[in-house]
Amino acid sequence: MNAMSLIGQGLDRWRREACPGVSSGSCDEITRDFHYRDKMFQYTRSANIRGVDGHRVAFTVDGHNRAATLQVLNFRHVSARQGAGLVHVGTYNEEDGLALNGSLVITYDAEGKERAMTEIKSQCIDFQACGDVAVVSKPIRKKSHYLQMFPKQRFGISGLVPYHHKGHTFFSCGGFFSEGIFQNVAAIAYALSKINSNDVGVGLGAILFDYCDRIERARERFFSFFSGEASESDGNIVLGPNRIVASITFDDDAAEAVSNILSSNYIPHFSSPVGGQKLSDRTDHTILTSVPSRTAELRTFLSIVKSYNWKFVSVVYDNDDTGKFLMETFREFALKEDVCLGDSLGVPKRVSEEYAQELIETLAVSWKPRIIILLMDAADNIRTILKVAQKLDEDERFTFIAGSAWGNKPSVTKDLDRISAGALTFTMETYDLP
Repeated sequence: MNAMSLIGQGLDRWRREACPGVSSGSCDEITRDFHYRDKMFQYTRSANIRGVDGHRVAFTVDGHNRAATLQVLNFRHVSARQGAGLVHVGTYNEEDGLALNGSLVITYDAEGKERAMTEIKSQCIDFQACGDVAVVSKPIRKKSHYLQMFPKQRFGISGLVPYHHKGHTFFSCGGFFSEGIFQNVAAIAYALSKINSNDVGVGLGAILFDYCDRIERARERFFSFFSGEASESDGNIVLGPNRIVASITFDDDAAEAVSNILSSNYIPHFSSPVGGQKLSDRTDHTILTSVPSRTAELRTFLSIVKSYNWKFVSVVYDNDDTGKFLMETFREFALKEDVCLGDSLGVPKRVSEEYAQELIETLAVSWKPRIIILLMDAADNIRTILKVAQKLDEDERFTFIAGSAWGNKPSVTKDLDRISAGALTFTMETYDLP
């Protein structure tokens, strides 16, 4: 309302100048001057009136209302009847500055007890920025999303490591990832220590970024780092992008997401996924892989089948996009190897004992294959199927073949020795560090 009043006053002042002798109404001259809008603005800015709230309205040269007032509020306990609410404790405007009634301003400690705001201390801890008159308090540690190893070495590698799972929201991080991730980080530290103990004198460090298992965050981490933005905003980064000679990721999707960033800097890129291998042979050939792909897993299944001259197998797979892809790829491979498929049964994300019983009863028909390939990624679901098969006394009926989801995990077969006996599983080859 004040704005409209000011515009009206500015327009009236310009009308009186452009139309002298005209007590009311307009005239042709009011718009003949092409700068009439600018003149009206100048009149409006120079206005000094009382606003609709009774307060004076006056502008500075840069267009700010000198008398425009902000009210300062304090959210606090008001009364037993009203509970908590906002209490007006002061005002601020450019003419008069801050007027604060300190006796009304209340804060609370961790136990909910009232404290005067004057008891709260927030001191500068940077003497260079604040001068010598600074009271040093304990600094608050900023959360770091990276880990540096041997950062003072002349050269280094960059890496993307999903230390955390995805969070409940798109922008948050969840709990820690599997133990395997930290074992592989430990392996990197061990390898670097061996490299740095050589007699050549050329050392190698590493900076590993947590991306919480989201490729969008992985891309952002590397873009910020290699563009130099991360180093500019974080003085704790010692190993800068100009010293990176190679990069490693622990997930193929993340690897492909950042491959263009790395290739634009001519940085060799290695992918060593420990959480889940790429579904098929990748199309980006600028990435080197140190572990088998999922198609290699499928060929392993078939190699085992062929080695025992088995010609008839059934397959249980996850009924999701990944599982369907694996099933169709396995079907193509089996056809080429003259291996016949009996049942190919998709299972839900969570396999109940009731569902598992129907599954086992379907597979146990006398004429169907005894060899059951488990193209499943959830160890819990595999255990449920084994548990029900043993309960139904089908332990002599089936021979199971499974990949890394079963692998060498004792939790899958605990108390299920009868049904698990004779099963074949495989997992990524690992080595104990000395």
